[in-house]
Amino acid sequence: MRKRVALIGCGNLGRIHLKYLAQNKDIELKFVADKDPETLKKISDSYGIGAYDGYEGHLDDIDAALIAAPTEFHFSIARDLLEAGKDIFIEKPVTASIPDAYELKRIAAGKGLVVQVGHVERYNPVVRYAAGFIKEPMYIYGERLAPIAVSGRIKDVGVILDLMIHDIDLVLSFVNDEIEDIETVGFSAISPYDDMATTRIRFKKGCYVILTVSRMSLKKERKIRLFQRNMYLSLDLLGLKAKKVEGDISTMSLKPSIRRFRKKETLRLEQEDFFRSVAKRQSPAVGLDEGIKALEIAEKIKGALKLEESDRI
Repeated sequence: MRKRVALIGCGNLGRIHLKYLAQNKDIELKFVADKDPETLKKISDSYGIGAYDGYEGHLDDIDAALIAAPTEFHFSIARDLLEAGKDIFIEKPVTASIPDAYELKRIAAGKGLVVQVGHVERYNPVVRYAAGFIKEPMYIYGERLAPIAVSGRIKDVGVILDLMIHDIDLVLSFVNDEIEDIETVGFSAISPYDDMATTRIRFKKGCYVILTVSRMSLKKERKIRLFQRNMYLSLDLLGLKAKKVEGDISTMSLKPSIRRFRKKETLRLEQEDFFRSVAKRQSPAVGLDEGIKALEIAEKIKGALKLEESDRI
């Protein structure tokens, strides 16, 4: 029997979710909820499904839901759905606060429900390839840049929760250790929040991480460089290319290789993982625990932030 599904929130990212949900023949898309009347009319006309300005009153019609609403509404929507016994997918960051995230965990655990958090880079083929080689990294440098033209898509959080949290999640999946120290600097230019930020993270066993993010760039870029004993990995998450150099650095006996990957619809893979987890009643690749851990580190990074302000552009 096909699962009955709703999409709550249909902004830029929600529309991509909607496209894949509508193409998925293994589910039944029952309705979309959004606050924008024009968006609802377009959905109703294009997809012939229910399009409502709220989800209340329609929860008996569904088994599961995807939440792509603004972050400030994640908790209240997710709480309502979980209390109604629905499995949920929540876009990152999981909630606006850590206590709210733990409250969702309490409700979900009590009802045996599946919760997946939208850290889509875990499904990137470059990341999946590299994960097979990453054992004990010593140094990680990540850079994630977004053009100014598209920076307006996220208005309720700063760049740390908007962009850096992707790389925080990846680092936490690469490094099995506790954090010893965090330093962060940032800059506010087009919003009341951090629009550019660099953080330095030192783990207890010695791994050193530098992450830089910006939504003030002239180009779009997502790259990670990682060093571990006798191996260097350069990962282009956007260009779908991985360069691996391995061997004995002391003797310069090195073997470089380059691997290119075909473009994959990672958000579709993410959705498939959610529905598979719901069907099998198992944990997804990025569950609530992983989402909470990424949020906790992001909040520590924000807490260490020394923010410089300029006149708004």
